[in-house]
Amino acid sequence: MSGETEEHVSGWTVDTLHTHFDRSLRDLVKLLDERYVTQVEGVDKAFKAADTAVQAALRSAEKATEKAENASEKRFEAVNEFRGQLADQANTFLPRAEGNVRFNSLAEKTDQNLARITELELRLSARLDLDAGKSVGINATVVYVLAGLGALGTIVAIIIAIIGA
Repeated sequence: MSGETEEHVSGWTVDTLHTHFDRSLRDLVKLLDERYVTQVEGVDKAFKAADTAVQAALRSAEKATEKAENASEKRFEAVNEFRGQLADQANTFLPRAEGNVRFNSLAEKTDQNLARITELELRLSARLDLDAGKSVGINATVVYVLAGLGALGTIVAIIIAIIGA
């Protein structure tokens, strides 16, 4: 069953088969070692590329985070400044209670001044009425005196005309 006959001797012996398989096995091991080294190098390159990409992504993320923090800081500064302005503005406003007291005080003074003005108007009106009455009385007296003088002059003229005639 070996296929060997004396006529056809293949030349394979146990030693040659051992050498053949040993060489084939060494070639296979060498090939697998080369593939292993190639794969390890490929994986190392892939890890290095991935590491480089991750490092770049981390740097970008750090920059983005820093920019976002700066923007937030500026926004918070603006908000705090606005709060400060509102606080300053609130401090300059007149409180309602104080405003009501001042308003009521001014309203009371205004009412008192209006009462005084009304009293002065009444006095002035009474005085004007008195002055008008005096003026009318004086005018009437002057008219009566002049009428009396005119009548006396007429009587004197009549007497002179009668005596002299």
